[in-house]
Amino acid sequence: MTDDSNYKSLEKNVKVPKEMQAIIVNPDTKKLGLQTVDVPKLRAQEVLIKIEASAVNRADLLQASGKYPPPKGESTIIGLECSGTIVDYSDDCVIAGKSKAFDIGSKVMALLPGGGYSQYVNVLESHLIPVPEDISFEIAAAIPEAFLTAFQLLFWYGKPEKFTYSDNKQESKQDDNDGKDNDVVLIHAGGSGVGTTLIQYCREYGLNAFITAGSKEKIDFCIKLGAKAGANYKEQAFDEVLLENYKNGANIILDCVGASHWHKNLNSIALDGRFVSYGFLSGASVKPLNESDPTFSIVPILRKRISIIGTTLRSRSKEYKSELIADFTKRIVNPLVATKRIAPIVSRVFEMKNANEAHEFVRSNKNIGKVILSWDASQCKL
Repeated sequence: MTDDSNYKSLEKNVKVPKEMQAIIVNPDTKKLGLQTVDVPKLRAQEVLIKIEASAVNRADLLQASGKYPPPKGESTIIGLECSGTIVDYSDDCVIAGKSKAFDIGSKVMALLPGGGYSQYVNVLESHLIPVPEDISFEIAAAIPEAFLTAFQLLFWYGKPEKFTYSDNKQESKQDDNDGKDNDVVLIHAGGSGVGTTLIQYCREYGLNAFITAGSKEKIDFCIKLGAKAGANYKEQAFDEVLLENYKNGANIILDCVGASHWHKNLNSIALDGRFVSYGFLSGASVKPLNESDPTFSIVPILRKRISIIGTTLRSRSKEYKSELIADFTKRIVNPLVATKRIAPIVSRVFEMKNANEAHEFVRSNKNIGKVILSWDASQCKL
């Protein structure tokens, strides 16, 4: 561990413009376009990042359509994560300027309440994550939202009980029989940024990941990445397929789909299972299994002693996010990301000015992994 007690801060000599380019939503057409806006002002214990890349999240599509406003007092510009370099920080900072990892010119990534689709953004210093060596800005931009969401879901709320983990990279590679008695984790939207991250967490911790996805291509990719099995929810009853593979069911369910998967989730879950809900892409109103009977039975919840947990990330307090990021950096970034045992799956990189096309790509579910927006045209893979 580096001793920063004698560290000498670098001079704040980066010239920051008064105005910047940012992607703004047209209130009438809902289309995204570049506009000139003011560079944000620093507030208490904040740093200013010159953004190199950001990433597209489902929440961005909702915000663009007017259905997901930013937290009060935060930037109305879309974008929940970014990578870039520190160009300034407020005088009351206690982290920035105190080490090589967080000083002027340091390469960082950050979880944001908004503002990622711009050239500059201000962020609380405790929400910074150091970018390990040899990781590009485009790869780094794919990490904060998906990796932190997955970390929160699996480790803070799913709380696996039976797992195997080794600090040694070679020892962590297991054959098909290793970990067969460890916890089973049902991951919906396995081909998404969060899904592909969860698969890698499960792989490294010896957990049995069972995924759902909407195509054979995505299922095959997820199994190659480390999932033990999967089901095409469009063609198969995923609960039946899961129970064929794991007769006792899933110990942990991580669900962002909602209504359409509810009954199958309850059938899939094991005794004393943890059901973590973090979205409802298919809707939030659950229909009864028997349409002639409008009642909703809670018997399966009691009979299986199911713990149902709902969680979000964007609306969490600054203190919660700071604690989550610190734990994530210690348990995931340093031992797994920096050593390249895990890495974000990047589907495509769009130039920032093509944000509309990037949103359409995500909306059409064409991506496996993350979709990136970069200010550097040379990094775009179109």
